Amino acid sequence: SGIVTLAVNWTNKGTFTSKSWEMTNLGRLYIQRYRTSGDQINFIPEGFELHQMAAENSAWDKQGHSMFVVTGQNGTTNLQWQTTGEWEVAGNMWHHCSMTFGVRNVNI
Repeated sequence: SGIVTLAVNWTNKGTFTSKSWEMTNLGRLYIQRYRTSGDQINFIPEGFELHQMAAENSAWDKQGHSMFVVTGQNGTTNLQWQTTGEWEVAGNMWHHCSMTFGVRNVNI
């Protein structure tokens, strides 16, 4: 088991609509460690969700209305973005956050 500190720096290329409380999937997290007995990958627990508010270059009325979410689903660790209300997100908007969370070892 261990701890991961994750810095997220994302800029969306084009304009898109974020529906209220729906997740925008940004990708999967792969955290690898190597040791002499074979490869080992750390996953966060199934059903786990960690939320962290995002800092963004958005209009003042949207500040504090979005977050990054790390989830453990189907044996994978996903990174997603979520808003608390419907939002037409402008192109080239930057979104930043930092989060720290524990992981557990899963041998493969």
